[in-house]
Amino acid sequence: MLREGYIRLGALAYKAMGPFMRLYLTHKHLRVRVLLLSDTNEILLVRSWLGHQSWSMPGGGLQRGELPLDAAVREVQEETGLSVPRFKFQGLGSFTNPYKTAPFTIACFVVTIKKQQPATAAHRKLEIFDAAWFPLKKLPTDCSPTVKKALKLRNLA
Repeated sequence: MLREGYIRLGALAYKAMGPFMRLYLTHKHLRVRVLLLSDTNEILLVRSWLGHQSWSMPGGGLQRGELPLDAAVREVQEETGLSVPRFKFQGLGSFTNPYKTAPFTIACFVVTIKKQQPATAAHRKLEIFDAAWFPLKKLPTDCSPTVKKALKLRNLA
């Protein structure tokens, strides 16, 4: 019950922030997303507390002076608890965020790893409330359109 209330609060906060996000997160802002694929042909998706709360790929904003690849490695570690070596990441390309509330650019990366159980760090449990592997052929119905865009870049859609 407490968890559901917390999740609803995140959705309401996201809606309230919409007008401010349009002003701040413009096309000149760059964020990263990582298509995490397993050796068993599955994809690791997360759901964020503050946001649309659809299943999406791990990712986020760049820190001051940070390169997109470094941000991708950091975000995977922070949001999934998985430590993936930098050299395993490959750039897939970029696209505009499909949500009109924040038209920033997404730099997309892909990495294939041996399937491991994700573990959100205790200090990140307020940011990510779910992380799970899904077969590529059976994605959740409430999947972010960014996932489909990334799969298309990888020729998996």
